[in-house]
This record gives sequence, C-alpha cells and structure tokens, in this order.
Amino acid sequence: GSNSNSSSSDNKSSPSLAADDAIKTWDAEFVKVDQATLFDLILAANYLNIKNLLDLTCQTVADMIKGKTPEEIRKTFNI
Repeated sequence: GSNSNSSSSDNKSSPSLAADDAIKTWDAEFVKVDQATLFDLILAANYLNIKNLLDLTCQTVADMIKGKTPEEIRKTFNI
C-alpha cells in the first residue's frame, strides 16, 4: 500500500515536464514567422503588456543576432 503512494507522487513531475516540452515546442512553432510579423508581435506584446509573449519574441530576435558579425546582422535585418 505505501509503495503505491510514493510511486504516484513520483509520477506527478513527469506530466509537468511533458507539458513544459509541449509548451516549448508550441512556442518554437509560434515564432516561425517572417520578420515583419515577428516585429508586429513584439509591438503588440509590449502594447498589451504581455510579458511572456514579449520575452519569447525578443528572445527569438536575440537568437537571430547571436554569434553574427555586424555585417551579417545588417543583412539579416536589412539595415
């Protein structure tokens, strides 16, 4: 009897990990948009004060910049 209780408490962490993975996958798919749409999402998230969306979209742009030279960044963003 006592063993079943300990195993059920162990299983509680697995669904949340699966949910975290599902959310990360969904987030990754959500930001696979063109730059104009991504920048519009940033503006909307900022205006509507949606911190999680702002964090996600800004991190996506940061990842686009990471490891690039200034010239590569200019080409990426047409600036």
